[in-house]
Amino acid sequence: MIERRVDNAWAGPPPPLSTALRQLRQHILEARGGTREAFITRVESTALLARMNQEPEVSERLLRLAAVASIEREGDVGPDLIDMLNRAHEALRSPPPPGPATSR
Repeated sequence: MIERRVDNAWAGPPPPLSTALRQLRQHILEARGGTREAFITRVESTALLARMNQEPEVSERLLRLAAVASIEREGDVGPDLIDMLNRAHEALRSPPPPGPATSR
């Protein structure tokens, strides 16, 4: 029997909010079809992380993004979601964590 290690992305502390926002951008394409619900869950989880980090405006913008993603079943909403995600990222008040090549 071959055992494989499985990394549990949900184990340990959550990522910094700026990182979670960048990760959302990578998952925009999941906002359609059968992966839409997973994307919405990811957005809502990031909104909770924003609330935990005292970033209520970011949280509110992300919850609006999740609502648009859940309502819009037809057409390509990717550009709208990207615009909303950009606005949420711009609303981020806290500085990014120190480290190499930090950017907003």
